[in-house]
Amino acid sequence: MNIKFGRYRFTSPKKFEDFKVPKTAGIYAILIADFAYKPPVRLIYFGQSKDLSDRGFFKSHDNYDDWIK
Repeated sequence: MNIKFGRYRFTSPKKFEDFKVPKTAGIYAILIADFAYKPPVRLIYFGQSKDLSDRGFFKSHDNYDDWIK
């Protein structure tokens, strides 16, 4: 399933532990499962990075603890 937000198209959602972070710049979206929505995910965060793998992404991100709640 691909997901589109505005003009940006994202690959199908992946769990944090299953995601292989590429060494590239990119825009990312953090989603949570929410079956009240179609598709059954809800956006909780948008971000961008010059190198997605630069910060030990995702676990070292300032908002990580909030995302997993």
